[in-house]
Amino acid sequence: CENVLLGALNLAQADLDRGRLDAERLGNISHCFDELLEDFSELETSAREPQRADREARKNVVRLAARDADRTIVALPGRGKLDRQAALVVAFILARDGFRTTVPDQSTPSLADFSDAAAICICHVSPIHESLERYTIRRVRRSAATHQLIIVALGGHPSGDRASNAPPTATSLREVIE
Repeated sequence: CENVLLGALNLAQADLDRGRLDAERLGNISHCFDELLEDFSELETSAREPQRADREARKNVVRLAARDADRTIVALPGRGKLDRQAALVVAFILARDGFRTTVPDQSTPSLADFSDAAAICICHVSPIHESLERYTIRRVRRSAATHQLIIVALGGHPSGDRASNAPPTATSLREVIE
């Protein structure tokens, strides 16, 4: 399902970059993503129901501490028009993999609640420029100086030299989980 969601998101971003999406179509895309994620969540839940009988067999599975912790991974949307949908997709994939996730209503770091965050993923599907990335990192660091940051650049990442203290960058959903 992540290939479908990410592919649709990248196509929508390409149309937005070409100026082919008006406000009404952007609203439709947002609505469709909300419905798709809700439907995928319901499918995931119903697919897990038959597996409850296998719990005894899974007791021997080693779980990573981060997945069992009470702390949350915050998927903070970037400033692009489709970055909120990117954050929702990232949160969905992380939740499916066993992490507790949340997506703030605001993309403004100072308005988001990072008090219970184990990590903060700054999610972009829109093209991300180095200056915007540095600015966003500074803003998040003001509100959450000690939290681990991960840049999720699903639409690609600039190829310029990065600072040695720059947070790690994930360019695919698989990299986000790892």
